[in-house]
Amino acid sequence: MVKVVREIGTIDRGLNKESIEGLAASHVREIVKSGEYDLLQVYIELKRYETYLNALIRELKTLAMTQATELGLQRFDYDQARIRLEKRIKYDFSIDTTWSQIERQIQELTKTRKAREKTLRENQMVQMVDKETGELIAEIDLPGEIKHVLYVHL
Repeated sequence: MVKVVREIGTIDRGLNKESIEGLAASHVREIVKSGEYDLLQVYIELKRYETYLNALIRELKTLAMTQATELGLQRFDYDQARIRLEKRIKYDFSIDTTWSQIERQIQELTKTRKAREKTLRENQMVQMVDKETGELIAEIDLPGEIKHVLYVHL
């Protein structure tokens, strides 16, 4: 029987991110091939684990940062992973009047673009107009790509 999730500490520490993703893809193929699992149920359960693990990581990040800082190194290897400490500065540009004017223009243009997108979605047609004469050349269907999405709300 194929286990759906590997236990903590059982993924080879020598694997890089790409190899871990490959391992996961291989594991998914085994799970599907086995036919033993309700895949929708597995997906939902994994989304629960994702939420749980993301919360753990978020809570531990500051503590891990403190521990890493205490080592006094900017870059180092630890538990077969490369660690890099960086200092980032987030500037507040809003005190600059020119920046603030540009930001307002961007917000207005974004609002205008969203309104135009809504109109185009509702009509699903685009009018092609001759720039010189202003005459309507043609109306064409709005191109689009259909994507099927699975949302899980926990």
